[in-house]
Amino acid sequence: MPAHIVEQSHETVYGERQHGAADLAGHHGLFSRHASDLNPTDWSAMVSPSANIAPQVSLSAMLSVRHGARAVDFYNGAFGAKVLFRFDGDNGEVIAELSLGDHRFWVTDESPQNQNFSPESLGGGTVRMELVVADPAATFHRALAASATTVWPVAEQSYRWCVRGLVDPFGHHWEIGKPLS
Repeated sequence: MPAHIVEQSHETVYGERQHGAADLAGHHGLFSRHASDLNPTDWSAMVSPSANIAPQVSLSAMLSVRHGARAVDFYNGAFGAKVLFRFDGDNGEVIAELSLGDHRFWVTDESPQNQNFSPESLGGGTVRMELVVADPAATFHRALAASATTVWPVAEQSYRWCVRGLVDPFGHHWEIGKPLS
């Protein structure tokens, strides 16, 4: 079907080569192809901020301890935690972000002036850390060797999990386990 040109071929300010045509029935079509790479700010485009994209949500535990440097070493040796960030203060206090696989948690020296207490100061903890690993027995025994203490030995739970409990040297309770097949 014959068509006639309604927009001559030209390069746009945003880097496209285009032209427009209309067929005998009056249907308009725009034909374009990429012509050049341009930065949107070069042609006064308003670039949408990433705030229009749903923000990613993240939640991490922060374990308050006495002797933060020793705690970082313990979590590395007992669980294989990797240090992602570490700040050592002038008075020996530590704040560190650690990871176990894709999961992150923080360790910081307690700061009573900020209402941030370790389980040692409170006489116990209020949170249990749940660590799911392929070999709970090996992880459990590695933590014991690194100076953790047993809360309860391995037990197959009625809810189809194999779980062990321990307390790290800083007073935090850990359950180490995996689902049973």
